[in-house]
Amino acid sequence: MRLLIAIDSFYDGGAEMFAIRLANALKNGGVSVVFMELRSNNSLVKAHRSLLSSEIELFQPDAMWPLETIISLLNRVSNKRICNLLRKIFLLIKVTLIRNILRKHRIDLVHSNSFESDQYFTDYKENHRLRFLLSSFHGHYENKRIQNKVRNYEDVVSQMLKRIDYIVYTSTNHVKSLNEFDYPLEKRSKIYYGHESAFTRSRTKYDNRDELKICIVSRAIKEKGWEPFIEAVNVINASKRIVKLTLVGDGPDLEYFKNKYKETGSINFHGFKNDPTPFIADSHVCALVSNYAAESMPNSVIEYLCQGKPVLASDAGDISNMITYEGSQAGIICPLRNGLVDINDIIDGIKIY
Repeated sequence: MRLLIAIDSFYDGGAEMFAIRLANALKNGGVSVVFMELRSNNSLVKAHRSLLSSEIELFQPDAMWPLETIISLLNRVSNKRICNLLRKIFLLIKVTLIRNILRKHRIDLVHSNSFESDQYFTDYKENHRLRFLLSSFHGHYENKRIQNKVRNYEDVVSQMLKRIDYIVYTSTNHVKSLNEFDYPLEKRSKIYYGHESAFTRSRTKYDNRDELKICIVSRAIKEKGWEPFIEAVNVINASKRIVKLTLVGDGPDLEYFKNKYKETGSINFHGFKNDPTPFIADSHVCALVSNYAAESMPNSVIEYLCQGKPVLASDAGDISNMITYEGSQAGIICPLRNGLVDINDIIDGIKIY
């Protein structure tokens, strides 16, 4: 089988991390894999690129001449007629480049991992030959920002889903979306994904006379719950209980958090890390009190569990199921109330630990 795995861009997110890890694992298993970043000019974090195996061909159409030149011109030209003409030329060249890469590698299957790549390849499939289009859902169809951004969203998605040959999902939220659009049961499967890592064999130990070390690994966006968690830590530390919070991740709101909450001995920002394992391993507890509407199966929670860490999290997406086994939970769940986590629930959870 010859496979192309597509993402929208190298954002610092779980969907992109999943696609990279899957590509590497398939390559190691002898599968012919090509990786495509659909919009390379829109990447927030290029560090993700280094995680992709050097043995996998990376295709970035937007970073190729003459598309890069056209993008540069679009940012400078103000004349609408010229801009529209340049966009038409851009799209024509881009589809030609993608068609050529599919032909060159004799791709049997395109595996899409974002709403944008779904949108692109369903449109491509309508006008060009494409053998099989598989989509892995990562919460994009539950994302209100995407819904509000796309004109005639329901009609657009209805047409997209008709052209997707098979869908893999992880969360009950995805099922709701699929059912709303009457996507056939026989063309979908629930498949959990994981992280290829050796499980820790050491038990996490904590003496309550020492500082309690908590780690959060996620994108630096407000919906991931950084702010209420920082506030909760500050409240606890004001009462002389020592909690050290380590925040690992990059994103559009990182500077906001850094400016509002100055780094201290108890609050530390570490930005994006290719391998967050040392920070997780050094912690007593790991957290993700997300209220992100598109949350599904967070990679960070999988990595916490790999390191044997108890989890303090919200019940967003499939997190509750992820930390539950035979009726027991590997952590504490803070309920979402009106779409938000109450800071008092976070404080209570920290105090329990």
